Amino acid sequence: MFADVPGGEIYRRAGLRVATAAELEQPIEDRYLRVLTDAERRDVAYHRPGRLGDLLFNWFD
Repeated sequence: MFADVPGGEIYRRAGLRVATAAELEQPIEDRYLRVLTDAERRDVAYHRPGRLGDLLFNWFD
């Protein structure tokens, strides 16, 4: 399970955006895979992470 990060405004000042827990819990959709390299897409196909957060944090490496 993912948790929201408190104090996200500090990251925004640095030009970053922290994903919310709800965003990280989303199932992986094809639109997320389009920006990956071929090798990264092969990893996704092999390991089959279920949530966007699992993919972003690469739990299978």
